[in-house]
Amino acid sequence: MEATASTTTKGRCTCVSELLRRVEHLRKESTTNADDFTMIHNMEIRWAKLFMEFILGSAYCQASTCTALGDDMIWYVPMQKINTSFHLGSAPQLQVFRRQSKKQPAPCDSNVNWEETVCLNLILQQLDFFVTCAVCTKTAPQNLQIIRKNCQKVYPSPSRRRMDSKGEAEEITYPKIYFAIDGFEEVFNDIIVRDGECVCVELVVRDRQRTRESVTFLGSIRYEVLKQVYDAKASSTWGWAQRLVKDDKRRREFVRMRGPRGKGYAEMAVARVPGCGLETPQTERSQIDFPDLSQFESALGKRRLSEQNIAGVGNGPMGGRAAMTPSGVGTLPRGRRWQSEADTAGQYPEVEASSIDDELEEGVLSRLWSVRGFGQAWHWLREKKRAECTPLNAYLTYITLPWASTKVFKLSTFMRGFLFFSLFVFVGGIVSNGGWITEDKDIIGQDGPCNIERHDADELTQEEFIKRYAYSEPVIIYNVDNKKFQEKTKRAVMLDEWGQAEVVLNSANTYSYTRVPSTFASYLEDKLRPQNLETLGNQTLYLFGDIDQTIWKPLLDIYNKPRWILPGHLPALSFGLAGAGTGVPFHFHGPGFAEIIHGSKRWFLHPYEERPDFNPDQTTLQWYLNEYPKLPRDKKPLECLMKPGEVIYFPDKWWHATLNSETSVFISTFLSP
Repeated sequence: MEATASTTTKGRCTCVSELLRRVEHLRKESTTNADDFTMIHNMEIRWAKLFMEFILGSAYCQASTCTALGDDMIWYVPMQKINTSFHLGSAPQLQVFRRQSKKQPAPCDSNVNWEETVCLNLILQQLDFFVTCAVCTKTAPQNLQIIRKNCQKVYPSPSRRRMDSKGEAEEITYPKIYFAIDGFEEVFNDIIVRDGECVCVELVVRDRQRTRESVTFLGSIRYEVLKQVYDAKASSTWGWAQRLVKDDKRRREFVRMRGPRGKGYAEMAVARVPGCGLETPQTERSQIDFPDLSQFESALGKRRLSEQNIAGVGNGPMGGRAAMTPSGVGTLPRGRRWQSEADTAGQYPEVEASSIDDELEEGVLSRLWSVRGFGQAWHWLREKKRAECTPLNAYLTYITLPWASTKVFKLSTFMRGFLFFSLFVFVGGIVSNGGWITEDKDIIGQDGPCNIERHDADELTQEEFIKRYAYSEPVIIYNVDNKKFQEKTKRAVMLDEWGQAEVVLNSANTYSYTRVPSTFASYLEDKLRPQNLETLGNQTLYLFGDIDQTIWKPLLDIYNKPRWILPGHLPALSFGLAGAGTGVPFHFHGPGFAEIIHGSKRWFLHPYEERPDFNPDQTTLQWYLNEYPKLPRDKKPLECLMKPGEVIYFPDKWWHATLNSETSVFISTFLSP
């Protein structure tokens, strides 16, 4: 079976996908469950064969260029006995050779752990890792909104730079894999957390064909915990070391989040946002004189800043056992790096990372969300606390995981990242959603409050809808299911089925006088693009409103209309598609629903009697960038960023404006008497 497997598709190398499939298959065959025990089979020969065919060679690849052979460094993991936290034996922990070196171990060498060797080379050379750090806040029952996020590609390493010695010395950390963020203070400078918010950290692994994906680390830490760590000055004894890294006189504290099920860590540096309140000193005045800082640092054996293990350098309890790089950069006892948490006790604060479910836990609030007016009162109180709190920068410095926790064996299951996708897919600076592409630089309006009441679709009855929302205030209804319609409105599907269908484009201004006929394919090719700041709304064309109900009936019939009805009103559907930054300025009309199918859209609303100040021919983007920031708090609109699976209801004659945060597919259900 293995010898005949194809690893080429239309000239494209699929060696890595085939290797992942075989790794999963071999792992399953390595154990057999029988009654009350598990049989473990020795599969080293087959692992060695896999290594020779896919890591060292390309036995089955017929592509012009084999992507599996792109790295010149080959890593080997020696076979060793393992006893709890300590590695026993006398062989070096890792060996690394040039691909063409003749000094490499022989095939099936019994001194090599071939299973770990295959997996380590796969992790280091053939998989992509992305870390996402996001600030989130709870906006409603079972809803966690991402306020801002930062996604970075990170690179796995079985070593880390030692901070307790001069130069660029590296220490081997395998079987721990490190994902360090170089220049973390610049990279995550926009991650600012306030009262009522939490910082979520997620690490996602994906194969380079983008067909397999899994979440390897996901946890969160609340503002209250970060503030407590910062105020406690838990790492103030490190003030002398902090000055070696930054001279902006800001104090930094460090906290480590223990990962899911106790596996791995994510470390965060916490600092007060510059210019917000009075800054406390980096450290208390010390009685110790430091005539020679480097000598003092060496004597204590401490590493600076975000290094995980801060115990002194020395032999572990197992004697002279040491891990070393083949180049002889230096040795460091393996035992010292695996002394559980004893070596960091009393130095770095450590917390158990909360899960996303923990952040959504209702507690005593669960019964109050259904009380009329509670949602708006809760949002008002939260915004007041946010405004009065001390904002903190939260810088992610690194994530570390045991190699087996990188989900190499579980990439057969596609598990989308909660933050990484956030209902869209991040791919190398590009955001994709159903094939509707938006460059990262064009995304707008992701940050901001959500102060509109929200309600679970499964719990909102017709009676409650009429009583609370139908005639009085807007509401966002989440957990709306329109998966079939989402599938039918993917870009490739729509081009194939509706490319030549006739459409009418409208101008994106308040009164929408302009009408331009087109075909769907022509609109995508010629008009669907991000909003130009120099272009007025009455000069911007996009698809919404005037579609031929007869021609588009097969598509519209698939859509599940909102089940809540307004007595004496009939529904009429209007399908739309628009580029990032487009939208309609403030206007009003009768009641209706609007749902996001792909992408995201920010809504702004005012009651009829509170007419907003706007130019009807300007674009929403111009208003959002130029006028919105100047509004006093009491003039701010109700607003929220809507995403797929959410529908907003707006009552009769409510002023509203829309801003497509990215390329978006949407549909409205207008209710007419």
